[in-house]
Amino acid sequence: MIDWRKDGDVAFDIGGKEIVWQSPTAGQLRKAKNGLGEMADALQALVAEQDAEKIDIEARNAGLLELAIVWVRATHLDVGKGNLPKNVDDWPHWLTMLHGFRFAQKVLEHWGTHPFALKTTTEEQTETAP
Repeated sequence: MIDWRKDGDVAFDIGGKEIVWQSPTAGQLRKAKNGLGEMADALQALVAEQDAEKIDIEARNAGLLELAIVWVRATHLDVGKGNLPKNVDDWPHWLTMLHGFRFAQKVLEHWGTHPFALKTTTEEQTETAP
């Protein structure tokens, strides 16, 4: 289950452990969006030289999976509050597979909807919207 929190956080469960991405700073959001654009460019490069009827779907999917894993790891390290399992095989399939691209886009869309969400700690609010 994915919890799209109104404070901008995105939380999901992996093996009974809650993983949380915090509402990003402007710089973190820019890096995440740039990374998604770089993934799209790299995916285009994977198939650019191939005849549309002869595209190696398996190779394309493997390349896309690798691109998505790199993006998820970089984004998680940048905005993560918890730890992803070290073994990628323990990640939920939707986090890195083809439809994981849509998940990444939905995360960025959510952050765009709540770009200056409140950040709180267990003690008190640490940041407010302008």
